Amino acid sequence: MSEQSSSIETRPVTIPVHLEIRSEGVVLVQPEMTKLLGDSETLAVGPCACRVREKNCTAPVDVCLALDHEAHSQIEKNDWKPIELDDALGTLEETYRAGLVHLAYRNEAGEIYLVCSCCSCCCGFLNSVAPRRYQDALITSTFVAVQDSEVCTSCGQCIARCTFGALTRDPQSSKVGFDAEQCFGCGVCVGACPSEAISLASR
Repeated sequence: MSEQSSSIETRPVTIPVHLEIRSEGVVLVQPEMTKLLGDSETLAVGPCACRVREKNCTAPVDVCLALDHEAHSQIEKNDWKPIELDDALGTLEETYRAGLVHLAYRNEAGEIYLVCSCCSCCCGFLNSVAPRRYQDALITSTFVAVQDSEVCTSCGQCIARCTFGALTRDPQSSKVGFDAEQCFGCGVCVGACPSEAISLASR
């Protein structure tokens, strides 16, 4: 993130992307992101400073979203591009499919001013919280993943996607196990599961 406001409070919140995630016939919709971006008068998109600096992966780069005052500031100071709501949501869908974690940053007034799509290989903040339990971290989340062990085929795709170590393979049974206390509710595992064995529920 570049040219951040001096009033930043580093206390982000994970918000799953606004997608219809169909699992066991139930449509789970996370409306926070659409409402958040839809209530903003101005949106801007720009490069992820972490991936530009670290260059450790091939994840999308021009995907950071600034809102309102921060959007105007980034457009003026760093040549970020104004973006419409549909395009902003499309950007979030692209990064969700790429397995990135959406972190929304608040200022001291509690207003969300920046939405980042973070990877564990480049994002220093994400790496600092990933080893912790959800309860011990500085991140809040509305949702938590729910695993249906009877539907799970133990393919392991969710393990590869989970940044926080909430999904692991039992060395004895080779089955995929889930630790809810380690889950940060980002929802990345849901889109990675081919058998639709994972859903999101209110925390």
